[in-house]
Amino acid sequence: MPSRITTVFTNSKVVIAAGSALMIALMVTLTIIGLSHMASINHNMESITRQHNARVDLLVSMRRIVRERSLSMYSIYLTMDPFQRDDEYIRFHGLAESFIKLRNQLEAMGLLAQQMPVYEQGLALIRRSAPLQSKIVDRMINGELTDVYALMSAIDLPLEKAILTTFDQLVNLERQASNEAVRSAKQKYLEAYWFMLALGVLMALTATLIAFLVVRRTSVIEQALAQAKEHAEVTLHALGEAVLTADAHGNVVYLNPAAERLTGWPSVEAHGKPLQQIYCLQEEATSLPFSHPAFTGQIHGPVAGLQQHATLTNRNQDQFIVNDLASPLCTKNGEVFGTVVISRDVTQERLMSQQLSWQASHDSLTGLLNRNEFEVRLKQLIQDAKLSGKHHALMYMDLDQFKIVNDTCGHFAGDELLKQLSQLLLPTIRESDTLARLGGDEFGLILEGCQLTQASEIAQQMLDLVQDFRFVWHDKTFSIGMSIGLVAITSNNKDLVSTLSAADAACFIAKDKGRHRVWIHHTDDDDVVQHKGEMEWVSRLNEALDTDCFELFVQHVKPIKRPLDGCYHEILLRLKQADGNLISPMAFIPAAERYGLMTAIDRWVIRHAFQWLSQHKAAYKRTDIFAINISGQSLADPQFLPFCVNEYKRRSIVPGQVCLEITETAAIANWSHANQLFASLKDMGFKFALDDFGSGMSSFGYLKYLSLDYIKIDGSFVKDMAVDQVDKTFVEVINQIGHVMALKTIAEFVENEQTMNLLQKIGVDFAQGFGIHKPVALESAFAAKKLA
Repeated sequence: MPSRITTVFTNSKVVIAAGSALMIALMVTLTIIGLSHMASINHNMESITRQHNARVDLLVSMRRIVRERSLSMYSIYLTMDPFQRDDEYIRFHGLAESFIKLRNQLEAMGLLAQQMPVYEQGLALIRRSAPLQSKIVDRMINGELTDVYALMSAIDLPLEKAILTTFDQLVNLERQASNEAVRSAKQKYLEAYWFMLALGVLMALTATLIAFLVVRRTSVIEQALAQAKEHAEVTLHALGEAVLTADAHGNVVYLNPAAERLTGWPSVEAHGKPLQQIYCLQEEATSLPFSHPAFTGQIHGPVAGLQQHATLTNRNQDQFIVNDLASPLCTKNGEVFGTVVISRDVTQERLMSQQLSWQASHDSLTGLLNRNEFEVRLKQLIQDAKLSGKHHALMYMDLDQFKIVNDTCGHFAGDELLKQLSQLLLPTIRESDTLARLGGDEFGLILEGCQLTQASEIAQQMLDLVQDFRFVWHDKTFSIGMSIGLVAITSNNKDLVSTLSAADAACFIAKDKGRHRVWIHHTDDDDVVQHKGEMEWVSRLNEALDTDCFELFVQHVKPIKRPLDGCYHEILLRLKQADGNLISPMAFIPAAERYGLMTAIDRWVIRHAFQWLSQHKAAYKRTDIFAINISGQSLADPQFLPFCVNEYKRRSIVPGQVCLEITETAAIANWSHANQLFASLKDMGFKFALDDFGSGMSSFGYLKYLSLDYIKIDGSFVKDMAVDQVDKTFVEVINQIGHVMALKTIAEFVENEQTMNLLQKIGVDFAQGFGIHKPVALESAFAAKKLA
């Protein structure tokens, strides 16, 4: 190819040289003539411009001095400081000297004929104004200020305006002369332009003729250069990536710098060697040699997408993952004379992709599969069980002592425990099984192709393994337990959600049964049914809290000893259903207590009860007492006391009309919190009642330590006291002790007149029960009372 190009250039040398010489001669001629005309025009323009600019500058400067000299005179008049006046006086005379110098320069330069009359007029005015200004200034310096202002305003100011006007006329005349000179220069420029244009047309015609002859000769050059042009364009197009070009036999022609770095071969050394030797590829998956189409130089089509999963081993035995494209190099006739390969190192991209893929399916702390990947595999196994009838098993595992480790040693210790347990469990499972961290301290295990009996044995082995494990953190050692819920995966499983829910419920039951045990899920299991029912209650209660679907009820408590005393009213709670029916708290309180919702419910009751008391003060007497029940969970909540205080301050209620009822069992179980709550709210005026008194094991021992106002005798003693002497004795004893401690007593579960008479004889203060008053809605109860 280089020899062909050399021959073509030799044959065309004479034609191109002759044409170029003629073109150069014409261009030199045109340039010389054009430059001479332009030099003349430019010289004239520069001369005119310099003269006009100089005269304009002198005239403007002289006008400025006239103005500044007047301003200096006014400054002398206005200045009271003698030193400043002297400085201004010197400046005043200095301006006159500057004006004379500029005038001499202007006159030496010469003025235009049309400027002379105006100039003489201006000088005449200056000869009148200058002595007058000097006289005025001298009088001001000598302190003779009489009539000075009148001279300046009446005589000097008009003279100054006339002088400035003459200078403005001189500048305008100068500019008019300058514009006329420019128009003359433009005319000369146009003459030169048309002359050069004529020469240009002549040169263009000559050049066209020469170009025609050259084009005929250079057509051969274009054909010879097509191959080199194709090489250059493709190579330049991919400068940022490795570019390798080869001839039709598959031998290397060129490597760009990126290709040199990738292959480890300098372009000079690689030239002429087989491309297969320089660009050595293997399949990424099998490491077998890969036969690249470019190795033979036979690639068909404009661009061929080649191996996308290939490994390149370079000269230094370094390996890279590459993606490449190859394109044939063709003549204008379509003849293939070589190949270009564009290769890109995607090693880092592939590693990053693999890392992101791993992170998307694995837990970053333990290295186990995460919940998303676990659910994908579990869903596949559920579908497999339906199609093939195979049996699998799912274990839902929850650590029993994890919170103790976290609370005692911190979250770093908890993280380390999870990592060690993961490494402890992982070796015990088969390759076909799936162990994952589902979140927090929860793990999941899928046992593929495993019957429930065998899965139960494996679960027990894991319990034993965890039980024998000791977690050591600094100077502390912990024993860890684990509760496991086990679910069979068969064709009967409905879907992913129900299967996971069943495993979670079984794990919860295992914890509820005493922890560190396995609970196998069965559909008809009573514990499962109970757990499911409680979970449904949890959902309904959360919705009721969000949508205010609770309603306050009230049950009046009747005074026995002094009926005219203010009444005691216990505020109760009901849950409203969508159909309008009401649900007693006995139906949902167990689920609320088990799942930690009692504090939220207590807060709802206090918030709405305080709001009602604040908005309906006219509906009840000042001596009425309203009792609100408080659960043990609220007693144990450190934020409950600030909540009560905040609600009291917001609603501006009378604290002495609010009595907080706390069961004896809750008070004893949360003794320190109960004492703190009693002391704080008691100081503010709130009252307290101990509910269900007598049901605890140590009632009398704790009673004297609590700051109470009422004790409510447990209804289990009251309801049968008319027929059971033991119950009656209990009521008498509790009432007597209460009165000894200056507490008022309230008997619960009073359902008939006989029980009421006995309570009156014993001396109990209040009676409460369905025989006295059945609970009604708070709003309607006091609305009716107000009307009455």
